[in-house]
Amino acid sequence: MFSVEIIVLIELGHSMISNSNFVKGLYFSLYETSLGFGGVVANNQGLIRVLTPFSNLIRHEMNREIVELYPDAQSANTITAKAATLLSSYFKGETVEFDISLDFTGLTSFQRAVYEVVRQISSGQTKCYSQVAIEAGRERAARGGGMAMARNPFPIIIPCHRVVGKSGALVGFSAPGGVESKHRLLLLERRNT
Repeated sequence: MFSVEIIVLIELGHSMISNSNFVKGLYFSLYETSLGFGGVVANNQGLIRVLTPFSNLIRHEMNREIVELYPDAQSANTITAKAATLLSSYFKGETVEFDISLDFTGLTSFQRAVYEVVRQISSGQTKCYSQVAIEAGRERAARGGGMAMARNPFPIIIPCHRVVGKSGALVGFSAPGGVESKHRLLLLERRNT
């Protein structure tokens, strides 16, 4: 079982304050699990990125990673605070409904269709890549669905860990820890369903 505490950053790092290209409208929060810290980044329209805790990073390391990826990000907004709270609950083993706005800007229509299909897979359940492709309207695009999963900016919230090979094998998880992380997430969900 994962133990979790929510940590929402309130302070701006010095590198963000001194950045002459500071842009308002980008925010982040961190969440803590027994695996390490994860993070979420959002703009005013919705979440743009989930960083999973599978890298075993401590607080300042995850904070540094987010600042390097998003140097203009400010401390939490309501979207990041809610997402961090929900992810915290998820990693405690609670059943969570991720009713969070996502910003799909820059994603293809196929990626969006795939993510909408995957978002509907119930906790602890799985679908194979070919079934996801069929439901996304592209019957022969299982490999393309897999590529969309590999580029998923919203892991856990868009539960790509619930997509498996045709035989049911756990394959293709691009988050740190790979297939082992996918296995851990499915076990966590199945214990609580």
